[in-house]
Amino acid sequence: MSFDPWPAIVERHNAALEAGDLLIWTIYDNPSDAPGRFVLRPFSSRNGQPDTWACTSKTAEALRELMQRLGLTCMPRQNGDDPVILESWL
Repeated sequence: MSFDPWPAIVERHNAALEAGDLLIWTIYDNPSDAPGRFVLRPFSSRNGQPDTWACTSKTAEALRELMQRLGLTCMPRQNGDDPVILESWL
């Protein structure tokens, strides 16, 4: 990562909680809009929509560290998930 995404992650996460929403953070592996990268995107559980914000990284571990720092729990990829979904964090 060439910038520190931490402030934006905390801001989005806290704003969602204050609004009564739960963000599900998903890590994607090699999505079509970011070939060769891992992408972290928040998804609103209240309105069922992904956020337009995203963070990319060369490694999944860098994104996992951010989610662990936020105190979230990893949910492994589920059968039927899009093949580019690596895991989700709640």
